[in-house]
Parts: sequence; structure tokens; C-alpha cells
Amino acid sequence: MKKTVFSVLLASAALAMTGCVSNSVDISASRLRIRSFVDGCDIVKVQGDKVWFEHQAYALPGQWMGFNEPTFVNGQRWQPTWTGSDSDKFTADAALPAREFTADTLKVVSNTGLGRATVAEYPSEANGYTLAITLDDRNAQGASWYEVGIDWED
Repeated sequence: MKKTVFSVLLASAALAMTGCVSNSVDISASRLRIRSFVDGCDIVKVQGDKVWFEHQAYALPGQWMGFNEPTFVNGQRWQPTWTGSDSDKFTADAALPAREFTADTLKVVSNTGLGRATVAEYPSEANGYTLAITLDDRNAQGASWYEVGIDWED
């Protein structure tokens, strides 16, 4: 029993240290909510009030098996246009402050998706105060809806 408990605690600590996003939570009150249909791997970037995708693998967000689903940012519909693997930038009604953040001061949570959502990079001066969240659906069977909520301390 002790070995099982220790293994679970060790695995939880490892996930927390890798920037994994918490799952199965209510994100309806989050300051910034992003919902997208993903197959493969995409990075969602947030800088100030701008949100965009950097596509990594498989189908573009929203485009899978003939679908052309929009992305939603705080409930607002966005149909990204693409230049290569980069989408246009959507202007959100919430702005992430241009300052340093860590896992303690910026929370990213997810309640959907068959794969993983992880924080790839927290905002810092070095990256132009840009948050990067990886939506990785590569190991899932087909596309699924990913929804992430972002909250920060003032």
C-alpha cells in the first residue's frame, strides 16, 4: 500500500513539474477561455489580448475529416486564417498583463480533450511576455475538443 501511495505521489509531482495542465475542472469563470477542435498537435499562444495558433502536426485546428469548426475565445467565434503553419491573431476581450508569470501566478486548466494540454512556456521578458500552451492530440484516436481556462494574479 505504501509503495502504491508513494508511486502516485511521485507521478503527481512529476506531472506538476512538467507544466501539465490540470484536468476536469470548471473553467467557466476563467478570465480567458479557449475552445478548439484539435487533431494532432498545436501550440496556442497568448500575448496581451492576442491569441493565435502555431500548428505542429496533422490537421489544422478545426479542420479534420471535412470539418471546418471555429475556435472560441471567451465564447466569441473565431475562424482562423492561415499563413503556412501560423494562424492570424484573434483579439480577445481579456488581456494577459505584460509581465513575468510562473506556475504559481498563472494557472492554466483544461476540462476536455483526449490528449494532453501543457504549458510549454510561461510569459517572460525573453519571450515577449507570451504564454504558450501545447494541445497534443497525437496519441488520441481522431480529433477532439480542447478547452482551456487561463487565470492570473493581478
